[in-house]
Amino acid sequence: MKSTKRSAGALLVLLMLANKAVACTLPVFAYALERWEPDAYAVMVFYEDSLSQAEEKAVDSIMAHTYRGGNFEVHLVDVADSMMQWEEFVWEQQTAHELPWLVVRYPRGSYVNADLWTSRLEDFPIERFANSPMRREIARRILDGHSAVWVLLMSGDKAADRNASKKLRAALKEMEKKIELPEVAPQDLPIWYNSENGPKLRIYFSVVHLSAGDPAEQLFVRMLRNSLPESKERQGPIAFPVMGQGRALPALVEEQMTPEMIERACRFLSGPCSCVIKEDNPGFDLMMAVKWWDELRIADTASAPAPTLMGFMDMVEEKGTAESTKDSASRVESKEAAKLSVVEEKKVSKAPSKIAQSTKPTPTVESREAESKTSEPESRRNKDSLLVDRSPTASAKSSSSSVSCAVYP
Repeated sequence: MKSTKRSAGALLVLLMLANKAVACTLPVFAYALERWEPDAYAVMVFYEDSLSQAEEKAVDSIMAHTYRGGNFEVHLVDVADSMMQWEEFVWEQQTAHELPWLVVRYPRGSYVNADLWTSRLEDFPIERFANSPMRREIARRILDGHSAVWVLLMSGDKAADRNASKKLRAALKEMEKKIELPEVAPQDLPIWYNSENGPKLRIYFSVVHLSAGDPAEQLFVRMLRNSLPESKERQGPIAFPVMGQGRALPALVEEQMTPEMIERACRFLSGPCSCVIKEDNPGFDLMMAVKWWDELRIADTASAPAPTLMGFMDMVEEKGTAESTKDSASRVESKEAAKLSVVEEKKVSKAPSKIAQSTKPTPTVESREAESKTSEPESRRNKDSLLVDRSPTASAKSSSSSVSCAVYP
């Protein structure tokens, strides 16, 4: 009897999810731009006992970029004190280091079990880490209404790169002709749709060429290459489609850049968003210092008070008060919530346009957020991903769950 009840309950859940899956008619790329906030990278600073005044200023300089749109969190780790399991695991992987030592880890949701950057604190290139000319151009195009920007990481072989670029551009132009924008229900229209300066809702793809040898883009190149273990061994060009708030989807290596594979990727990007849970979709978030909501002209930030910058001493004092419980996740969540509260309060809803006429009102941001939370796992609502779980258990899971090239429905 219990088994029958459990089966009936499971069936009910599946039916509810199925209804939810067809409820949103907004294309994936538009839904991602409106709703998928980038996951945070972990910038870990390992030190012993204390930092000098100059080192504290360096930490403050890094932290300031989080208020400029940088999707990363700073974690101070005193190696002379007890460490959390994931902190200890990362520290043990460091073979050569000089304290204070800085390590950058990918977001938890990326399943990339690798260090993006390791160096002395004073050698960390924060400006190049937080952004770069290429990433700014990608953001500009997305905000201008490009459905996706394809980043072609060139190999240095001029013939191979030229051939890959030609094939990719031709296939994308063909997709713009073949793929039609799905009819979007009024209640699903993005809240920026009728904004005077908001991006257009259209099917449009573009390509940017990223040179692996460009000094200004070395961190960006490393970010892309490290995301796929096998890409380190690839010598040919690799294409990464980027959409939404800087989400890179599974790459296409040289032999996969066929019209069929490119079409699969484009149709996934342009089809109705069948799954509102970000983690159930492929890809990982790029580090991009972009204030997406400000750029979309949704929040009235002109009248909003500036956030209070948290410095090194604030973090030390905060860590001391939480020492007994090691409840770092709650600390990060509370500060993140405080930082975002002003923006959330200022978001406004927009009325639907000509795509689908209806008397049904467009939902507010608050109602859509509440709807999304009912379908998201509890761990996401608590923002526990801001603390990257890099314990041995989690790392083993990451290694076995790494998304490989060209994983599309």
